[in-house]
Amino acid sequence: MLKQTNPYQIFNILPSPCLVLMPDAPVFTIADCNRAFATLTNTAQTEIAGKSALSVLTSKEGSASDKISEALHLALEQKIATQTGALPSQQGLGPDRFFDMAITPLINDSDNVYCLLLTLTDVTEAITMKQQTAIYATELKNAAQLMSQVQEMASFGNWKWDVAQNRVTWSDALYHIYGLDKASFKATFEGYRELLHPDDRERITAFIGEALQLQKDITFEERIIRPTGEIRYLQSWGRVQTDENGAPTAMIGACLDITERKLTEATLNSERRRRVADVEQQNKQLSEIAWLQSHVIRAPLARVMGLIEVYKSCEGDDCEQSELIAQISASVWELDGIIREIVGRAEQV
Repeated sequence: MLKQTNPYQIFNILPSPCLVLMPDAPVFTIADCNRAFATLTNTAQTEIAGKSALSVLTSKEGSASDKISEALHLALEQKIATQTGALPSQQGLGPDRFFDMAITPLINDSDNVYCLLLTLTDVTEAITMKQQTAIYATELKNAAQLMSQVQEMASFGNWKWDVAQNRVTWSDALYHIYGLDKASFKATFEGYRELLHPDDRERITAFIGEALQLQKDITFEERIIRPTGEIRYLQSWGRVQTDENGAPTAMIGACLDITERKLTEATLNSERRRRVADVEQQNKQLSEIAWLQSHVIRAPLARVMGLIEVYKSCEGDDCEQSELIAQISASVWELDGIIREIVGRAEQV
């Protein structure tokens, strides 16, 4: 609250846009404006004087108009300085701008308000930064939620191990992979080690220790055992972080659950072994058939051929010819039986 003084002595040198308002509520007639306000509105100072403050500062009735009117009445009635807070620009105050309006009552010697000094402060940059910060925070939150969902859907989780503090941080998806409750399981390196399959424990521990010592990236497969006893297969990656002196301070990494792939590979390998066994069995059977063809058939066939030659050399002895015919017939039937056996075996292969 200011005692009576001549506001016009400092009015025009103020850098902020200002209006001098008459205390004639609810109109609050503009007595004058400084050069900064005239420049802001691109209007001559003489054209602004005499107008209602709300008609110049607001474009229509609404929340902005109500807040300005409320601040003006409060300053007038209680003789205290008031502020509107950040409001979007109205009328000719500039597009897409935000202003905070401070209203200071000027008091005369009779303790009466003889005018109100309204000062505008452009807070666009601060509001824009605040809005951008809120947008970034929302986007970051959404991205984190999306990443968590993607990791869980892909059975992919990430982790960080603070070596000095022995403090391990897991993503939510990693707890899901391990089948653990985030609220009850306190992640440490020892806790992780206990979850490894006993047959993998020493190998993985030595592998990680070597990575810390040599400060190198690592990739490895590991088996873990869930609390339910289920075995899961993981593909893991790790990278060592160091301080300015090159000493390891932390290790970061990620894990991909490859259990389904491993089970599929095991099934395919079993099927492949079965097929190989089938082929070997077929080859064995085909070898037996080939042996029959090359050895068993040749014996009766050779006899038939020999008997035919003997038959050709006979000179009319019916008894001998009849006996030869009988032997030839027996050999032919034997050959036919062998051929049928070969055909039967071939059909089974």
